[in-house]
Amino acid sequence: MSERRYFAGTDQTIEIVLDAAATGGELGVMTLRLPPGAGSPPHRHNKESETFVVREGELEVDLEGEAQTIMPGEAIFLPRGALHSFVSPAGALVAVLIVPAGLEEFFRATCPTEPDGPLPDEGTVAAALERHGLDFSGA
Repeated sequence: MSERRYFAGTDQTIEIVLDAAATGGELGVMTLRLPPGAGSPPHRHNKESETFVVREGELEVDLEGEAQTIMPGEAIFLPRGALHSFVSPAGALVAVLIVPAGLEEFFRATCPTEPDGPLPDEGTVAAALERHGLDFSGA
């Protein structure tokens, strides 16, 4: 399976490679394509841990206040509940492993299947954040 989703209004994409249905809920695998300067603000996952494996480019990750640069072939583990953010100054291709699976449903709810797809409304985003245990308060 492979299902590409677009972060509306940007060139950033996420491709769902394996979802909960394919792994019995054990693992999700996605590929994140970040154009130069793209990333994510500080947030926490309350339901899963993530591992980022940089395949191309580099990724600057802040994990609980500690900045790290992850280069091609390197990985970083982001434990459940850890405050983290990331940015790719020059663009990157990153494999994302999610344990347990389920986060892919957040992207299905909030990211369109077409580059020019409509932005989800605030209610849809708020419900998806709540349902998937994501906290972007930065606290």
